[in-house]
Amino acid sequence: MTLNSQEISPVKYFVAKALEHPQAGGFLVLVEHVLTNGFACVDLREQHDFEQNHVKNFSHIMAEHLPDRVAELPIKAIPLILFGTELQINSVLPFLGQRKYQVLQCWIVDNMIPSHWLEMEQLQCVEKGPEKQTLWQANRYLQSQIALIESERQPPMRALDLGCGSGREAVFLAKRGWTVDVVDNQQMALDRSLLMANFHKVQLQTHHINLKTQSPSFVPNGFDLICMFRFLERDLLSQIKLWLKPGGRFICETFSTEAIRFGKPKNKALLLKSGELQSAFQEWDPAPENLRYLSDGRPLIGFCVKKPL
Repeated sequence: MTLNSQEISPVKYFVAKALEHPQAGGFLVLVEHVLTNGFACVDLREQHDFEQNHVKNFSHIMAEHLPDRVAELPIKAIPLILFGTELQINSVLPFLGQRKYQVLQCWIVDNMIPSHWLEMEQLQCVEKGPEKQTLWQANRYLQSQIALIESERQPPMRALDLGCGSGREAVFLAKRGWTVDVVDNQQMALDRSLLMANFHKVQLQTHHINLKTQSPSFVPNGFDLICMFRFLERDLLSQIKLWLKPGGRFICETFSTEAIRFGKPKNKALLLKSGELQSAFQEWDPAPENLRYLSDGRPLIGFCVKKPL
């Protein structure tokens, strides 16, 4: 597979020809366009090369690590711009194509000359050191509630993520100083969570547990926050009430029953009825649930409740 291949649809391969010219002007136009239009830009080079100099606001995922860190890419509707050697770019294109990611442009570092970096530095388009920009985001509902949650607690704060998946929410919390335990029934999910945590220099405590058949033995009043995103296990609700510290919060966001008409999730047991969690936690005087929609129209119900002191 080469950069000019058109075999993997709908991925588009566009080699920035401006890099082939001795003057950096054409390339700088591309850089300015990227910096002002919010593209998802990934630098695929080795760690040392990235830290020596990289284009401002580019995220860093080494080419060899991309398959294991795919959860850190944005949604597939957002086109990618790749930056790296021709070998590095060619090594990831088949993987991205198979998963239907759109590659808008490929910038080949082999074609760059020192004056390119110099001119970009003069225009403050270059940074040095470790990654400052990430492509992934934690659950939006969690982000909207985290300031309130943290304002009510005192460090050290401990969180439990049930059905953690790729670990985005867990790493998000750990980067904010939380001690985080993660639970999932798939070892692969836990491994990817640990890998993501390692690259972001935080730690997670993992628990390989099938929450549908096994009951975790967490101590009562052990957590300031318990999370459940895109996952629902009703049999755990009574234990969640026990595991939370007084004043701690349970936050959940998952698909509503209205999502069934979209065909996914297919498992109806994972769909939440409107008002269902408010009823389950009625003795805690819960706030109204939050309803939002994904770009494909599927509805999500968000719920956040505080355990009485």
